[in-house]
Amino acid sequence: AHALRTFGLPYTRVNAKKLSETNLNNTKIIVVNCEGHLPMEAILQLRRFVAMGGYLLTTDWALQNVVDK
Repeated sequence: AHALRTFGLPYTRVNAKKLSETNLNNTKIIVVNCEGHLPMEAILQLRRFVAMGGYLLTTDWALQNVVDK
């Protein structure tokens, strides 16, 4: 969030447990930071998002906890 604010980029912070309930229709990129522990419903939401052309950026442990799943 700090880097996005610094560059003046708009963003919405979503709790991992609420991601599966979030409408991503106008979303262009999702950033999953650090450990990235997400419930399976959120993982499935991300999978659909990427399959429809959305971008997923992960850092650190999120590679194992999100991308590998």
